[in-house]
Amino acid sequence: MYPSGDPVDWTGSGPRVLAVTYGGGHFNITRNVVMALEKMGASVLVLALTTARQGAARWLSGLRVVGVHELLASPAFERKMAQKIQETGNAAMAVSGIESHAYSMDETVAYLGAGIHGLMSSSGMEMDSAIDLFRTQGRRVLEPVSFARTVLKWLKPDAVFATNSPRMESAFLREADVLGIRTVCCCDMVGNTEIVPLSGRIICVANEIAKKNLIAQGYDSSQIIITGQPALDWTASIYRARRFMEDGFLRILYPSQPTGREAQILRIIEEVGDERGNFRVIATVHPGYLHTRSLHPCSHRSDSLESSLVAVTDSHEKGCEQELFNNINGSGGNDSDCEDSKGNRRISGWMKSSAIMAGVTRPLLFECDLVVAEYTTVILEALSLGIPVLALDIGRDPRIGALHGLAGLRVVTASDFRREVDLVVQKSVIRSVHSAEPVEHEAESPVLGSVEEMQLKQSAAQRVAQLCIR
Repeated sequence: MYPSGDPVDWTGSGPRVLAVTYGGGHFNITRNVVMALEKMGASVLVLALTTARQGAARWLSGLRVVGVHELLASPAFERKMAQKIQETGNAAMAVSGIESHAYSMDETVAYLGAGIHGLMSSSGMEMDSAIDLFRTQGRRVLEPVSFARTVLKWLKPDAVFATNSPRMESAFLREADVLGIRTVCCCDMVGNTEIVPLSGRIICVANEIAKKNLIAQGYDSSQIIITGQPALDWTASIYRARRFMEDGFLRILYPSQPTGREAQILRIIEEVGDERGNFRVIATVHPGYLHTRSLHPCSHRSDSLESSLVAVTDSHEKGCEQELFNNINGSGGNDSDCEDSKGNRRISGWMKSSAIMAGVTRPLLFECDLVVAEYTTVILEALSLGIPVLALDIGRDPRIGALHGLAGLRVVTASDFRREVDLVVQKSVIRSVHSAEPVEHEAESPVLGSVEEMQLKQSAAQRVAQLCIR
């Protein structure tokens, strides 16, 4: 069934679906859809890129998962092009200053090579000029279109599934559409495409707000289908047992993003925490920090917040979760320099660990009263559990504006943060996004859609999967 020594091929006789996924949050969508496709008898090949490969290694170990490196190494891939991409990637790495990788250095080289090679093909640039453009402008200039076209002509899938990432995923969706291959794109958040234009003949969205946002941007309503959000299927039947601020402490979860604004955000939280004196802050480290740098949030943490602050870098040992919860709940002690039971170094209340485990934010959601974040899929997970969210708009990120109207969420600036925290505390209850009634005003909409959507027999992942093989 497989070419000798070739890890890239289809399994089974069902419809062939190529799933392309990039990044940790988007992988949570793809994982559930891929698992639904497998149960429906589809033959699925997953192209997992960067941090998505970490998640795939953990959650999809029994399925066919490849990266750009494996595709280039396949005997079936066009050899001259593979060699040129490899050469380009090596040259890019040599001058880019990149010293780290999200999964493996071979994969990073192959990923960059495919993107820069495509830029050369589309623009007519020489390699040196294309690499220099990448060095000055970063990943935004990568155009892996020629790579995507070659892979699609080789693998001949019946359908391509991807989320709305801007480079590799978009390239595969656009090229598949040109080749007459069925395409399904799952929107991660609420349909804001000012930064990431959506490709795909079928676009799946979580709710009515997302659909309205896309229609307002010129998308044809007939191509937009409300399926729910596959990454949130796990929250649909979960109810939080712990009461809001049951011991008088407001537990704030800050799921960091590698934007360079992490220290600023934690200083904003710190200032209000110093005034109130009843914060416990949980800061999770984004998988993108793996092999790069640690999260250094505040250079001048004050004593009042310092003893309540826990920095979480993940571990592959599931047993570490209880230790994290002990620290979050105040039972882990506040010694200035000690080790926990797993040997992780705790310095001034911060948990330090050298390993990373994708998805640590998920169990921590059950321990928090409020999520403070920038633009991240964790926002939707929190809202679907009824946890209020303050979305900090401090980086002029146009995507954050698209979040307006979701029940339980407020978009706030640094100057508004104290007032909005006070409003959350004054209400003293977790607002349910499962209610069909508006929570504050008519513009608000449940993050997962209507009550009927929450009670559908099919999960969002199943609905999206059916669109791939229909």
